[in-house]
Amino acid sequence: MSIGILGGTFNPVHFGHLRSAEEVCEEFNLGKVFFIPSAQPPHKKSENIIASRYRKEMVEIAIRGNPRFEISTIEIEREGNSYTIDTIYALKKIYTDDIYLISGFDTFKEFSTWRSVKELVKNCHFIVTSRPGGDLLNLPLVLANTVTIRFPEVVFTLEGLKGRITVFNISGSRYKLFALEITGLDISATAIRERVRQGKSIKYLVPQEIEEYIKENRLYIS
Repeated sequence: MSIGILGGTFNPVHFGHLRSAEEVCEEFNLGKVFFIPSAQPPHKKSENIIASRYRKEMVEIAIRGNPRFEISTIEIEREGNSYTIDTIYALKKIYTDDIYLISGFDTFKEFSTWRSVKELVKNCHFIVTSRPGGDLLNLPLVLANTVTIRFPEVVFTLEGLKGRITVFNISGSRYKLFALEITGLDISATAIRERVRQGKSIKYLVPQEIEEYIKENRLYIS
């Protein structure tokens, strides 16, 4: 059973996360997608992130009812900075099937700055998502100018198209990078937090249960 992993702060989880996971799960026929809330992502300021227990509970609420979605608290339990390579190694001890790391294009543009890039490309597949007509057209150039320029032995070459999926080979690795255009939901967790702070509605940006949870726990009001 191939599994997908979708990491992030989920601060808060919203329909953009959920729809992305659903479309990837369907397109790649994944058995499971694990939502993995981070303890502290190295690229984000900790003062903007609420306690992990709130973020964990919101994810649990949001994915309830979808049998192919699960939560993993592996990074919260590990505490400290959440490095993807550590999570991949830990999951490979549990699951013998292929792991697909799901990432939005904006996040993946920073891939060259992630810890242990050369090890990462030899341990999992990558699925990069973007809105229709968006940034995926620039993906080959971004990969060349960020990853390969820092790690000359990590070269991405276009294999071809498989339906909606663009496939890239990764030099020296059996794993691949897949690019997929998904439904364009321009939803930002930052914008959601700001709307809450301003007393504005977040209806239809997050599931109703998440909207109620945020209100009940008085999250993001200051």
